[in-house]
Amino acid sequence: MTGATPPPPPPPITEREMKVFITSNGTVDGPFNKAQLEAKIASGQLNRTTLVWIEGMTDWAAAATVPTVAPLLATAPPPATFDAQGFQVGTWESTGSGPLPDGSQAQFSENMTFRADGTVSGFGSISSQQTYGTFVMNLSSTGTWKVQAKTENSYILSLTLTITGTSRVGPPTVETASDSILLTVVDRNTVASPDGHRRYRIGN
Repeated sequence: MTGATPPPPPPPITEREMKVFITSNGTVDGPFNKAQLEAKIASGQLNRTTLVWIEGMTDWAAAATVPTVAPLLATAPPPATFDAQGFQVGTWESTGSGPLPDGSQAQFSENMTFRADGTVSGFGSISSQQTYGTFVMNLSSTGTWKVQAKTENSYILSLTLTITGTSRVGPPTVETASDSILLTVVDRNTVASPDGHRRYRIGN
């Protein structure tokens, strides 16, 4: 009808509330809305590499690759440079098992202290069951070490060691060995090698 008052406009379409889950150190938290995500970004709890999941995704993905989350990261501080050298300093313990050349299974333990000046020393043992009983070799080592950061949570540890082995059978043995190991940080006190073996910090 000409001159009639038009009806009021429809209400604005509101943005669908975000429901984002976050995983860190094996735990899942959420869901979080936009305001909560912004708070986590500001506090450093959410960064570009944090794994997130929202409804419709088939798997977890880095926050920076998820279209609905990535724009929120524009104000996120750049990731801190990983100080692999400083992280490695301390005393680390390792235990496990593995085969010997003769096919028998050996148990091993290792305790290594890495110092800021690039020197390392440690002790450990290897034991195995032989036909005559349990064979035990005690080990002591000294040498040098260095690291090369690969990503913000992994690094290559390179070692050059002089290892002395003593047992109740035969004279002591001395050998020099060099090795490089890729380690991934699990948490502040745990690292893992590609085969899943873990080393634990027991002292600073």
